[in-house]
Amino acid sequence: MTMHSEQPQEPHPLWKASREGKTVHQPETIVMKFGGSSVADAAHLREVAILVTQSLPKGPLVVLSATAKTTDALIEAAHRAETGDLGAALGLSRDLQMRHRDIALELFPKGLPAVLARALVELGRELDSLIRGVALLHELSPSLTTY
Repeated sequence: MTMHSEQPQEPHPLWKASREGKTVHQPETIVMKFGGSSVADAAHLREVAILVTQSLPKGPLVVLSATAKTTDALIEAAHRAETGDLGAALGLSRDLQMRHRDIALELFPKGLPAVLARALVELGRELDSLIRGVALLHELSPSLTTY
């Protein structure tokens, strides 16, 4: 039987320097988070794009969350599906899909990039499938409404 001895791992240089009492200078990370009313429509998304573009030299981490009222509409659709009102749930889904498609078309008036068009269709199908699943089971898992 051969025994393997693991070599002790060298500590990360930043950790080692801080343990030795040395000042450690790390580059700042810029985090830019936008959601809700700040990404509510194409005009707002253009403003976000300008802000992000201006910050590109700093290498920002950009986080986009749901457009205005999207989370509420998704939760409402899920609850409607759970209670058996599949038509209303799918109607809310259709409204959300159309709103996002309209925003995309306004941002790309010469035509949607193929990858975006496919993503909108695929995400819409996935949402409708989830809604149908909730309606079929008459059960709404907490993991579907956790945000």
